[in-house]
Amino acid sequence: DWNLGAIWHYRSAYTDLQLPGLPTVTIPAFSTLDLVAQYSPTRALELRAGIYNVANKLPTQGINSPSPNTPGIDTAYSNLWGRTLRVGATYRF
Repeated sequence: DWNLGAIWHYRSAYTDLQLPGLPTVTIPAFSTLDLVAQYSPTRALELRAGIYNVANKLPTQGINSPSPNTPGIDTAYSNLWGRTLRVGATYRF
């Protein structure tokens, strides 16, 4: 009836924006840990909860960013919310 899990997200270090005449910028590695749980008291009901980014780590910053709304942060690999709690339920009928 219970499912528990831990998810480790890891982004290795990489070289950010490279322009002629400017120094190379190396972005350090970044990782977060998520803890998730699921409980099914009946066949029709499923309850879920998760704590995401347990250590409340801020993402590493660089120069290049895919979004103009978050300069210097690649939101494909991290978010700016920090530690978050998510809950959900599914009822099948």
